[in-house]
Amino acid sequence: MSRTDAINAIAKNLPRLREDELATLVAVTTAWAQPERTVSLTPAERDAVERSRKDFAAGRTLTLDEAEARTDEYLAARRAARNGE
Repeated sequence: MSRTDAINAIAKNLPRLREDELATLVAVTTAWAQPERTVSLTPAERDAVERSRKDFAAGRTLTLDEAEARTDEYLAARRAARNGE
């Protein structure tokens, strides 16, 4: 759907919306129409982002299940170390 088609579809359906639906539409579109926010990163955070980009480019990624398994293993090892196991 083109931008023009989307705008026309929204305009066509506006008269059928209830007041609360119109208010929601206004809130959502107002929020989405805000200029992009800029984020200030520390040098360490910028380095981490750059390392992540390189990892993605090199195919060094994990599935969600793999990441969760590694996190679980790490936390279990930390608990064991803390408990003197």
